[in-house]
Amino acid sequence: MIPKFRAWNKSTELMDEAILIDFYNEKIGILYANPISQGESVKTYSFDEVVLMQSTGLKDKNGTEIYEGDILHWKDCEPVDDEMVYEDIIVVYWSDEFMMWKAKNEDTDYIDLYDYSDNRELEVLGNIYENPKMLDEVEE
Repeated sequence: MIPKFRAWNKSTELMDEAILIDFYNEKIGILYANPISQGESVKTYSFDEVVLMQSTGLKDKNGTEIYEGDILHWKDCEPVDDEMVYEDIIVVYWSDEFMMWKAKNEDTDYIDLYDYSDNRELEVLGNIYENPKMLDEVEE
């Protein structure tokens, strides 16, 4: 699997797919469609101008790719004794300590994202940059 990235442009506050990462020159390339010339062009930004986020390789129930920084709704698909189904709002992040994708909720930040995805329904609600107010639900 080829790693996929997206970038949050701090000045324009827009999220775009990153198509080029130049570690030597510390640049991120974003592909833009030019409506006038009906072509495409790549605009580069310094590492300081953007926040780079990697795809986890997972997709939600609607087929949306899940990236670092995404805010997810998850629901347990197998209720216990026909009781209420457990649901939660979580944020996806990379753990350098454990070298794996983790999910954070209001109680803990040491939950393996892949454990959350096993037998559970995930749905991307937004991300921490475009929807910062959603973080209040996670931190309450």
